[in-house]
Amino acid sequence: MTAPGPSRLPLRTCIGWGAGTFVTSILLYTTNTLLLRYLIDYVGIAAATAGTLIAASKFFDAVIDPVIGAITDRTRSRWGRRRPYLLASAILCAAVLPLLFSIPAGLTGPALLAYVTFLLLLYAAAWSLFNIPYLAMPAEMTDDPQERSRLIAWRVYASGLSVFLGSSAAPALLQYLGRTREAHGLTMLALAPIVLIAGLVAFFATRNVRATRADSPPPLGLAAQARMLLENTPLLSLIAAKFTMLLGVTAQAIVAAYFTSHVLGLSDYVLGLTFFLSTAGLLASQPLWLAIGRRRSKRSVYLIASVVSAAAGLSWLTAVPGEPMAFLVVRSLVAGAGGGGMFLMSNSMLPDAVEYDFRQTGHRREGNLVALFAFAEQVASAVAAGLIGWLLGALGFVSATQGAAATQSAGVVEGIRLAYALAPCAGLLSVVWLRWFNLDAPPVRSPRAAMGRG
Repeated sequence: MTAPGPSRLPLRTCIGWGAGTFVTSILLYTTNTLLLRYLIDYVGIAAATAGTLIAASKFFDAVIDPVIGAITDRTRSRWGRRRPYLLASAILCAAVLPLLFSIPAGLTGPALLAYVTFLLLLYAAAWSLFNIPYLAMPAEMTDDPQERSRLIAWRVYASGLSVFLGSSAAPALLQYLGRTREAHGLTMLALAPIVLIAGLVAFFATRNVRATRADSPPPLGLAAQARMLLENTPLLSLIAAKFTMLLGVTAQAIVAAYFTSHVLGLSDYVLGLTFFLSTAGLLASQPLWLAIGRRRSKRSVYLIASVVSAAAGLSWLTAVPGEPMAFLVVRSLVAGAGGGGMFLMSNSMLPDAVEYDFRQTGHRREGNLVALFAFAEQVASAVAAGLIGWLLGALGFVSATQGAAATQSAGVVEGIRLAYALAPCAGLLSVVWLRWFNLDAPPVRSPRAAMGRG
């Protein structure tokens, strides 16, 4: 059943819901940018081992996503199916972030690996417990595809600011604090209150939004989950596209710290600057992508944005130490604009695919479907983290301790350059999957769907 609600969402609701992105995005961007290097260079874990641990935690995250989605679909509370989880998980996320970057110096050997694994699994669970119900909400809040794009745009704005905080401000603060092992924990402690406040804002700002409840308990079995996905061709194609795109996005984010330091010979201030400029490009481009989206299909806009992103990525192949800073500025701005268009369109297509399921089946199972989408995201992040860790190990990357600089071979430096420049091309490859996303026109409502709406 669905509670009645206005077709156009109040601006304060859009902004408040969008603020929830700070919870997951700050965690995502800080860990993508700094965690692998922290574990290798400051904690002293071997590159391949650190990459494997991070990848394993993300696979764990992917496994529990469908379970969390099904649980939220079944939830009954005076706050609706999704909102209680926003409140509880925001607190957990704010607590686990500084813990993850405060590994005790006295731990070594198996005890160290066990402790890091525990924190990574706790981090993964906290992240999913917020992300799954949060992403399920847009399909419930409005039926209008254009209104969903407007709502998602506020998520993109918040995500862009999160990039600044997690990937730009955090490295800059880390550099200011001395870039020591202890400075990592202090940096994350400064970000934790923002995570908590953002979760509270999202919780209270959505207290009056339209919500839905399941008409029957959705299945939990893996076979049922697979069947549900195969029956929704638009969602299946979107998941494949998002997986391919995120494989490149995450890989580039992870290797960024190595690219700026070992290829360009620059400090973490410049690492932060590149993310700041990318964020500026992402934020500034949103009105443009929304305007294009009112005239062209979401698939077409995604294609245009992916070409922009790939071109910006390939331009890093010509980057050399000591080149004019203007080159870095332009590349980063263009990369941010391209990534912003892909992020906006892929996320605005998700509630359309979820609504398609309801119209075809008459069943409300937003949590299940969003969990399948998040499952692909986590697998992509896991594969990317593992690949970069294993790549560095295969290239012969020399790990440091306590952040001390280590001289790397020419082969390592060139491998880092290629990984950073080629990773965004995955976004262009992802367009192939969207040929099966055919929801640019509203789907025909089935008779069964008519019975599911109040």
